[in-house]
Amino acid sequence: MIHYELEETVLGGLLSRPEEYDEYFEQLIPEDFFGIGCREIFEKCAAYRKKHGKVVPLDLGLDEGLRKYAGHCKQCYISPSAFPDHVRILKQKAKICRVKESVEELLGGDSEELVPGLKKVLESEEQERSSRDYETMAVEQLIQFSQELFSKSERDNRILTGFKRLDAALSGLRMRTVSYVGARPSTGKTAFALNILKKQIKAGKKSVFFSLEMSVTQICERLVSDIAAVNYGRINAGELKEQEKNQMIQTLDRIFSQKKTFIIDDQYTIEAIGGTIADLRPDFVVIDFIQCVRTTGKFQSRRNEVDYISQELKRLAKRYHCHIMGLSQMARGDKTNQPPKMSDLKESGGLEQDGDYIMILHRPYIMDREHFEPEDTDLQLEKNKYGRTGGIEFCFKGEYQRFLEVEKRHE
Repeated sequence: MIHYELEETVLGGLLSRPEEYDEYFEQLIPEDFFGIGCREIFEKCAAYRKKHGKVVPLDLGLDEGLRKYAGHCKQCYISPSAFPDHVRILKQKAKICRVKESVEELLGGDSEELVPGLKKVLESEEQERSSRDYETMAVEQLIQFSQELFSKSERDNRILTGFKRLDAALSGLRMRTVSYVGARPSTGKTAFALNILKKQIKAGKKSVFFSLEMSVTQICERLVSDIAAVNYGRINAGELKEQEKNQMIQTLDRIFSQKKTFIIDDQYTIEAIGGTIADLRPDFVVIDFIQCVRTTGKFQSRRNEVDYISQELKRLAKRYHCHIMGLSQMARGDKTNQPPKMSDLKESGGLEQDGDYIMILHRPYIMDREHFEPEDTDLQLEKNKYGRTGGIEFCFKGEYQRFLEVEKRHE
């Protein structure tokens, strides 16, 4: 992203969300914008804010040319989670540009004034970053680290999956981290995530399930099949008895009356997903599945787009102190019944890099129905930044969309 594009992105955010980003009008100055149009619009915003206490883009009195340019800038705005970083980078780049301009001016002047002039320029720009600022930052970071290290609250806030052996290996999924669960089609990755969601409902944690492939009704059917022990085949076939229907309704009422569980099936961009996370501030987020997520930005390839989406999820998890679990398809290729690996995740580059935990589900029955049972499932913990990896054997009860750990365990 070149400097002018960055300016347009930041200005677009200020114009799109002036109330939410009001604090940034204090941090930025007109000299941070080198594009004539960007600087002029920002100056008008700053003047209007000084007079009225807020910014109303429609009342800025922009001429036709600036109005069109302002509309272009709004289209350049990317996402709430990336905006603070864009402002920070813009200020850094603007500082470098100002120093460069000052140095070029000195080089064209009296040589005797060069050294004193350079010293003055550097001192002027470094006033913003005093040693006191760094000392304060260091103390705050030390306090935060000490609190997380010695306080039980950080450990208690971790996301437990509800699977005893998996939780023992993970010590719970940490907040501000991202996990990916990969599997071939029909393996049960959605059911696996819903089993973990069930644990969060019981624990009273706020959760959001973004379903990009199935409707809210379909997700609720699977979730209730597990929680209420109602046969999923009967639900799918529409052969439920009145007692079973009432049982499902009562279960859903208990879940959603707490107003801590949200299932969303109409958001497909990382920008919309990020906005919802910012609004709801959940503890646990599931995205089913990553390859369905899109972005309003333009990228040369789908792989680059998925890398960007993965980085955004990492930023969202950190900023809003939650755990995000993304479900992922596996790349087409090897059609043997060998267990898939982390490198088989579709568009795997960014997912492998950004995932703090990566789990791979494998049901041999999916590829070989003659020699394997439908229940047999292996979960391979391929990546765990905070502990051990290895395999755990599961049993999949399809009639209740439920995974159960079995006693046998292999590493």
